[in-house]
Formats: sequence, structure tokens, C-alpha cells
Amino acid sequence: MIKLIIFLLVGYFALKSIRSLLGTGSRTNLSGGRGEADQIDNLMVQDLNCQTYISKRDAIQAVQNGRTLYFCSTQCRDTYLADS
Repeated sequence: MIKLIIFLLVGYFALKSIRSLLGTGSRTNLSGGRGEADQIDNLMVQDLNCQTYISKRDAIQAVQNGRTLYFCSTQCRDTYLADS
């Protein structure tokens, strides 16, 4: 029984070492499988009104003169658009 446990442990660490060398380790994809598109959505953008940074995915968007602008809240968006 002890030999079996030792054999399994050695096999586990050997497999883990091989994966590490090949670059295919057990990395968890926290993005839910969306890949590159999710990485783009997670970029930080600056609110033009209050200067805070928010993720592009969570930002409130507005288009002005063909340019997409990003805001942390509808209040910041409305204030910025009223002033410009």
C-alpha cells in the first residue's frame, strides 16, 4: 500500500514537472473561457470627468464626435457631456 502511494506521488510530481517545462501547467482561466476578448474588456480606462480608472467592461460609455468615451457612472457621464 505504501509503495502504491509513493508511486502515485512520484508520478504526480513527474507529470507536474513535465507540464511546467512544456508551458501547459494547470493555469485556471478566470475569464470564463472568453480569452483575448475578455482581456481587452478588462483594460483600465480613465473617466474623463473624475479621473478615476475603471475596467472597460464596467464603464458607462458615451460616443462623442465618433469617439467612445468611458465613465465610472452616469452622473460623471452626464456632467462631462453637459460641460463639453
